[in-house]
Amino acid sequence: MVNYWIIPPYYSGKPAVFDRVWQYDRDHGTIAMGWERLGSEIKELARLDRKILRERITDYYPARHVITRGIDATEIKRLYQEIQIGDTILARRGCGEMLAEGRVTKTACYDQGKGEARAGAGNEVYPNFLKVEWTMNGKRFVKRNSFSQNTIVKKTEPDYRRILDSPTL
Repeated sequence: MVNYWIIPPYYSGKPAVFDRVWQYDRDHGTIAMGWERLGSEIKELARLDRKILRERITDYYPARHVITRGIDATEIKRLYQEIQIGDTILARRGCGEMLAEGRVTKTACYDQGKGEARAGAGNEVYPNFLKVEWTMNGKRFVKRNSFSQNTIVKKTEPDYRRILDSPTL
């Protein structure tokens, strides 16, 4: 069964860095997520119970609000346990622009070096990668809040199709 995921390649509040990482992702067939401080241990952490993972995130991100740590735990588990080869990814910018649609060709892996190359010196590194074959160009939706602000959002096929069929600018 194919699952449908909506993921931003980077924080859209930094347009120059966003454009750089999105170009990298298109050129290299990737999309990446953050949680750099968790390091290469992230794949093992993703196997923990969600509540325990949330508490472990506190060790790495002590200033994060408890609700944000819970969201992080859910998204890390999705990245390393739920997203599978053949799933569909919709890359988004902000809450109203679809960049591209693609198919997952390799499950998640941690690569600090690629994350640094992707973001450039001095920028926040997103070192948790999925390999994606990008197939469809994006579009801007009339409804500016077409997407949630969460990093990894799972959609049902009907909800996903509704997004693709939404009015565009």
